[in-house]
Amino acid sequence: MRRFLIFLILVIFFAFLTSSSLAQDGGVAAIEIGAIDTENFPELTLLVNVHDVFGVPVQGLTATDFQVAINNQPVSILSAENIADNALPISVVLIIDTSESMVNEPLADAQAAALAFLDMLAPGDEVALVDFNSTVRITQDFTTDLDLVRAAINSLQASDRTALYDASYIAAEVANRANTPRRFVVMLTDGNEYGGLSIHLPAEGIEMAAQNNLPFYVVGVGYVDADYLTALADAARGQVRIYENTGRLTEFYTYLATYLRTFYVITVDSGLEPNGESYDLQVSTGDLTTGANVTVPDLYPQVALEGLPAEAFSEPVNVTAQVSAVRGLGAQALLIDDVFIELEFVESGENTVSAQVTLDPYLYDPGAPHTILLTALDSQDGEREISASFTVADLPPMIQINGLEEGALISTGALTASVTVERAQQPVQQVVYAVDGTTVLAVDEAPYEAALDLLPFGPGDHVLSVTVVDASAETVFERAFSLDPALFVTPTPTPTATFTPSNTPTPLPTFTFTPVPSNTPVPASETPVPPSQTPIPPSKTPVPASATPIPPTETSVPPSETPSQTPDTSATERSLALVLTSTASSFTDTPAPTATPTDVPTDTKVPPTATDTAEPPTETPTVKPSATDVPTDTAVPPTETAIVEPTETDTPTVTATATIPPTPTPVEAKQDDDGTPSALCIGGIIALLLVVIFVGAGFLRRRQISRTP
Repeated sequence: MRRFLIFLILVIFFAFLTSSSLAQDGGVAAIEIGAIDTENFPELTLLVNVHDVFGVPVQGLTATDFQVAINNQPVSILSAENIADNALPISVVLIIDTSESMVNEPLADAQAAALAFLDMLAPGDEVALVDFNSTVRITQDFTTDLDLVRAAINSLQASDRTALYDASYIAAEVANRANTPRRFVVMLTDGNEYGGLSIHLPAEGIEMAAQNNLPFYVVGVGYVDADYLTALADAARGQVRIYENTGRLTEFYTYLATYLRTFYVITVDSGLEPNGESYDLQVSTGDLTTGANVTVPDLYPQVALEGLPAEAFSEPVNVTAQVSAVRGLGAQALLIDDVFIELEFVESGENTVSAQVTLDPYLYDPGAPHTILLTALDSQDGEREISASFTVADLPPMIQINGLEEGALISTGALTASVTVERAQQPVQQVVYAVDGTTVLAVDEAPYEAALDLLPFGPGDHVLSVTVVDASAETVFERAFSLDPALFVTPTPTPTATFTPSNTPTPLPTFTFTPVPSNTPVPASETPVPPSQTPIPPSKTPVPASATPIPPTETSVPPSETPSQTPDTSATERSLALVLTSTASSFTDTPAPTATPTDVPTDTKVPPTATDTAEPPTETPTVKPSATDVPTDTAVPPTETAIVEPTETDTPTVTATATIPPTPTPVEAKQDDDGTPSALCIGGIIALLLVVIFVGAGFLRRRQISRTP
């Protein structure tokens, strides 16, 4: 008995020495990283497999046998365990293609391989089953009761088409919620995506595997999409096998079950920040080194800029800045072209705030791109920023033209205009004023005021052009206006209608009564002398009213019975009668004096027009004297004198007419055709009255003489 115990101890001792020498003296032929778990970040859990030259897993390694570095910087190894040696559970998702092409033998081989895989697992391992054809089904969720999984496998039936992309995406989702950090997906398919039934894109399943460190071990049978299956396996350091038929499925599944349980589980302290970045990780044992890329969890603030146009914009744009932080919110800041923008961030969800900023294209230069930067901190000083660029369209300046309204009528020869620049992307360098295309003035400084002389452009419609010049363009603005024609008429001296003095009557010859001695008595005439039947026709020219009415003369001369010593007046009376009856003719030929125009200032802004009206000639009939001889000794009957009734005549009115003559020439004022008596007529009437008075005075005198004893 003692000999047996000694022999057993020696066997164990030599076995230990053999294992140690294999690990230390080059017995390790390969090392690979099967998976990286970041669930307990900043700790990283690595699944590492070590093989000898025969492909047999090397057992018995400890933490001192491994070295781990991140970006070539060594990190601390917290532990190193072997799954098999330490009975560590694993989580596996079995996914099987059940499309129509898998009917009969292919599906039977797949079911047998899956059952063989289950037989190789250890108690505590959990498995989920997913099958797919036209749709994807989670036939059995994760369970440690492998009999439930076996029953689900045996119930599978093949039919319909192949939704391959949806199957890989959903399998990754199921594996991501496994209950252990050692998660694997074993996938079997015999075809390609068929029928366009998947709602997920091919890249979505690959990205899901890479982001969550989910290694896919893929088996393809027959005509398959090898490129897609290889990319899916490489996303998280998995493997791919392509077979012509399903005959070797059980062999591979048995190997895989053993392989997954021979991993070393190495835990390290990464010392990294949870910023979502990727790092190079290296694991070494002995002289062998393998590497992998690891993406750490992103626990820093999540920032986003929404609503920013990709193209140049010409209207104001509202951009939303949003910040969320799983570890708690800190400070936020927004900068545009390195200028801080004051914003109010308001809560929009759990540990999430947002703010809105308006980008006005008039505030930015169109000649270059602009940058908007959002920076945020969380409660643990984790910092995240996001930047984006934008461009604005080249827009014309917005201005206000002062001093001239659209369509205005200008009544002055000069105009003072100015320009107010309301909005402009670039500084205004110059403002140029032009009328009808002719440049008048250029101004370089605000308020760009200009006094414009408009008279050289003449009356009528015109266009004022205002050209605003900046660094990138010239923009023209226009205003229509009219110049008042009155600005271009020269004022003429106004002819003044002046009251002309009355025409001076022509002096009449004075008739002197000369006594003639008569020695012959005058016998009384028995033949009465009839009165003159020829009345004096009135003038067609209205006669102004006489202040003193003239009574008719009724004086008769009685027959003389006594030789008279008075002069013989028969000839004188006949002469007077001739004079009386020819008075109108005497005044008809008297020329009227000419009215002299006199310049008189007027209060009217518009010069009156002198009326050039020809005066109609006065037509006065001449009455021939009576040819009847009057005997000197015949009693003279009463003379019937035609008395013209006085007529009220309207006073002449000077009319100022607002008519502008083309040539300022003084015009003589003449009589209007409205019936107003001319100066000639007035003079003639006055002369006629004087004659009547003179004749009447002669009769009175003769009568007085005849009554003298």
